Amino acid sequence: MKRFSTLWRSLNGRLRLCGAIAVFGIVAAAFFSFAASWRTAYGEVYGFFRAAEAEMIARLNSSLEEFQAAARNAGYSITVQRFLLSNNPEIVIRNYTAALEHISGELNRAASCKNIFLRSAGGRYIRANRHRLSEILEGTEAYAGADGVTLNRPFIDVLPAGEGPEGRNELYFFLPVYNVLWVNRTNEILCVAVGDMSGLTLGPRFLEWDSEGAAVLLYRNSLISSSRKITTEEQTALSVITQGQGRVRIGGKQCLTIKVSLPETLSRSSQGVLTEFPAEQFWDYVYFVPESLVISRVFSQMNKGLPLLTAVVISIILIMVLIIHSVNTGVAHMVDDLNTLELGRQPPLRKPHLKELEIISHSIDFMLMRINSAVQREQEANEKLLGAVTAQARAEFMSYRSQINPHFLFNTLECMRSMAHQKGNENLETMISSMSRLFRYSLYAKPMVSLALELDHVHNYMRVMNIRSGNRYRLNIIADKPAGERELPSMILQPLVENSITHGFADRTGGAILILARISGDDGTLLLRLVDNGSGIGGEDLRALREKLIYPNDEGRGALHNIRRRMLMSFGEGFSLDISSKQGHYTRVEMRVPGKVELSLPEIK
Repeated sequence: MKRFSTLWRSLNGRLRLCGAIAVFGIVAAAFFSFAASWRTAYGEVYGFFRAAEAEMIARLNSSLEEFQAAARNAGYSITVQRFLLSNNPEIVIRNYTAALEHISGELNRAASCKNIFLRSAGGRYIRANRHRLSEILEGTEAYAGADGVTLNRPFIDVLPAGEGPEGRNELYFFLPVYNVLWVNRTNEILCVAVGDMSGLTLGPRFLEWDSEGAAVLLYRNSLISSSRKITTEEQTALSVITQGQGRVRIGGKQCLTIKVSLPETLSRSSQGVLTEFPAEQFWDYVYFVPESLVISRVFSQMNKGLPLLTAVVISIILIMVLIIHSVNTGVAHMVDDLNTLELGRQPPLRKPHLKELEIISHSIDFMLMRINSAVQREQEANEKLLGAVTAQARAEFMSYRSQINPHFLFNTLECMRSMAHQKGNENLETMISSMSRLFRYSLYAKPMVSLALELDHVHNYMRVMNIRSGNRYRLNIIADKPAGERELPSMILQPLVENSITHGFADRTGGAILILARISGDDGTLLLRLVDNGSGIGGEDLRALREKLIYPNDEGRGALHNIRRRMLMSFGEGFSLDISSKQGHYTRVEMRVPGKVELSLPEIK
């Protein structure tokens, strides 16, 4: 483990490890390629059979439906039954030609049907041609009695003692036909359709490379159809092939085999009557292919992909070698230059050949520059912090010195309020009470207070101003509960109200002030808006006021500038203050206080 860790720490070691991994990858890829090709080849064999099985069922259904349709249409023809069942010679002779033409027409429409034969219980028969006529006559003897046909339902049988072309057997389709000329529900006619299904089974077209595989259709273990001529040895092997997937040796070759039994109820007749065949009759569909051909298919697929895979892996290894070498050289130069910097010399960093390393080199130079700048800024910040701490200590000392005076002031104001109360002078009592609260809030309020306390302070201020002016001013406050719970620096709103009274209502007999406070947006931003209906501010004066708000002149810093400065110190750049006005109508001051404070210590002038 230690040796592996040592190798991994160096680029050369990683290169050797990458080469070993690449060789292992080629071997693993060859193995997985063989396994995947093996599964693919077997999947093709079994996949073709599943598709061929469905097509085989459809073709078999179609052929059997042709037999049923041809036999029914021939057996239930009026001319045919008149010829077979009538005892009047004149009717028999007159209907013979028409009956023969009708049977021949049905035979022509059924492509896989070779002959149609009909026989009455009395022994009279008619046929489309002489194909297998002697075997048909012999096979129908047992079912056509003198009193009626002994069959109760249709069935299929292999044509006895007669094999079709290339060793394929032909089929009988026996159909009992009722007498439709008279009211008689007995079977009096036996119809036989002779079918040749030699072309029913398709060859393995999905596996065109396979010239030795075959698909075979069996009925009661008798060969009915095959994709090619089946040898005697292969016919013998068909009897030992079991249901499902398996293997069997045929002619010295190991073959993959599949055998399924097709459904016994295969189709409906053209009249919609379901034809069910006896349980002892069934169809088997068999497929076999030499296993050697499947293995050849596997290696054929591997030979197509493996050389290309090997070439790609080797190319990737060479590219990795070149990349690692170039990176190693550039990094070594950068390390040498940095070591030189550590020795106290300042030679220029060599420019690497790779663009990415060049960017890193420039970033290092920029980082060194920023470090020097950061050190200088930190020194300046420490000096400012020291001054601020000193000023704070001085302020606390002065606060301790002045504590005795506010107590004396509040006691005196309380005494004055009691005297006004005894004299019944409500205005004087209200003014003294409000002044006491104003002084107490100004002296003892915390740096950060709730908006509700700030609004209460504005109320006290307006009570004092209204008593002084004879109730000339109105104050309306609209604030929801979440807004009242937000904390702000103290003494923020009272200077704004004072500006409205001092400047906005200076040339008027009175006025109204509206303060709106609500939470705006999903981020919890607090919207504070103060509007008065005073004389307003002209365009040039408004522009100068906005500039002075950010860049105060030598005349001093106004109330709006101080408010903005304190809010920026508390809430950072997320805070905004805006002034708008229309001369002769209104002045509006709007502040937006962010819900989430991210202080970045902006430079505040």
